Amino acid sequence: MLSRLVLRCMTTSIRRALIQSPATTQRRQFSATFRILNAQTTEGTAEKETLEQRKEKLKILQTKVIGGALLFIFVATHAMLLWRRRQEYRRLNKEVPPIRFEEFLDDYYSKGQVKEIVYQPQFEIANVYLYKNQTNEPKNWLAQRMNVSDHHARQPDIRVDCTGATKDIFTTEMEELKQKYKDVYAQHPNVVFDTFPSYG
Repeated sequence: MLSRLVLRCMTTSIRRALIQSPATTQRRQFSATFRILNAQTTEGTAEKETLEQRKEKLKILQTKVIGGALLFIFVATHAMLLWRRRQEYRRLNKEVPPIRFEEFLDDYYSKGQVKEIVYQPQFEIANVYLYKNQTNEPKNWLAQRMNVSDHHARQPDIRVDCTGATKDIFTTEMEELKQKYKDVYAQHPNVVFDTFPSYG
């Protein structure tokens, strides 16, 4: 019994000595310092990841804003051009009322007076430009200084109602007229299709 008590006292003394030894104290201090540094490194990494995530979100937001702005510009430009084309269509209907296709063939095409035809499939209207000696309307200042097509320089001389004629039908009709009146024209009238933005 006495020997056990002595052994227990010696064990307790040794443990206290180890706990109070400088080496043990240094190990504990090193362990605490390592935990602090590890925590600081983890916090720094988390802050870095958060900053990168913010930059990535900012890039995505900028891309969306630019894409939305471009889409708005496209839609607004298209709407403006469509409105302008419809206004021009209504104005020309009053200033140059359309004539029947048969009247156009008999009075103008068959006599070799047609220089250029601009067909608008959506409106089913053909704007016709005659040779210079057939009209007294002057060209604008741009056409006088540059060699541009008549349909860019002035309004049409006559307009032809082509109700029911699609682009393919009109093309076929022009080819047939080209063969029929090949002896009338030294140069066949230029045919242009104006399809944008002419939605009727």
